[in-house]
Amino acid sequence: MIARALGDLSALRVPLSVALIAPLLASCAATTDYVLVGSVRPPISPDEVRVYWEPPSAFEEVAAVDASSGASLSSGRAKVNRAIQALRRQAAKLGANGLLVQDIEDDVGGTVGVEYAKGDTAQEAPSSLDIHVSSNLFNAKLAHGMAIYVRPE
Repeated sequence: MIARALGDLSALRVPLSVALIAPLLASCAATTDYVLVGSVRPPISPDEVRVYWEPPSAFEEVAAVDASSGASLSSGRAKVNRAIQALRRQAAKLGANGLLVQDIEDDVGGTVGVEYAKGDTAQEAPSSLDIHVSSNLFNAKLAHGMAIYVRPE
């Protein structure tokens, strides 16, 4: 019975590997989002966007911006840097020359699960396979901020 169940499982080998790996790969991409709260200006280079950890004395709010580093096995610091760079790129697209970082948090991954059960007859107990893979190693960092425009002095 075990050999027959394993034989049935061999047909699932390719779909099973795709089911386990696809969500992990999809979560690797960095993402950004924003909500306009002010005026958009012409785009600038992300290198021109200054990062502020404390509010400057005078500025205009352009957009609330959020970014994810994307899931990876990188260090926490590398993920924070990737998320902040994504925020800078988004701010630059909106013409903001400043980014006020408001919060950085962990984006905790979930699990990927696959279940399989098969029984040939009502009297035969079904064979079963239950696989759950934790993706906690692939956590991302989420960064939240405000794209701002600081008038040149």
